[in-house]
Amino acid sequence: MLFYRSYRYSQWDGSQEIFDIDADELMDRLADELLKQGDVMQALRELLRNGMQDRNGQQMPGLRELMDMLKDRRREQLQQHNMDSVVDDLKERLDEILRTEREGIDRRMDEAQEQVNQSPDEDRPCRTTCWTC
Repeated sequence: MLFYRSYRYSQWDGSQEIFDIDADELMDRLADELLKQGDVMQALRELLRNGMQDRNGQQMPGLRELMDMLKDRRREQLQQHNMDSVVDDLKERLDEILRTEREGIDRRMDEAQEQVNQSPDEDRPCRTTCWTC
């Protein structure tokens, strides 16, 4: 069974929390990375990969952390909606249907055999190819 998540969008009301970083703080962090790396592009890459903290201590995730979060989320989704369990459930149901049908056919064959055994000999059809029957 698949469940679809619904989302509700509304106008910005200011109650949502976002990563609050100002330009000065970003430039200070970039300057620190630039001093460590010696290269602007390398410093930008490091900030992008590793993220940074704002003045309140809130961590802005970097690409590594975002990738890890995505992998974890994917793993959770796969476990939650494991298609193998769906296929196994369908296989069990089909096996049960086949078993029920076979039992019904066997029961009918047994009943038919009993009727043939209980009928008098003259009512039984001849099972040999002879012209005297």
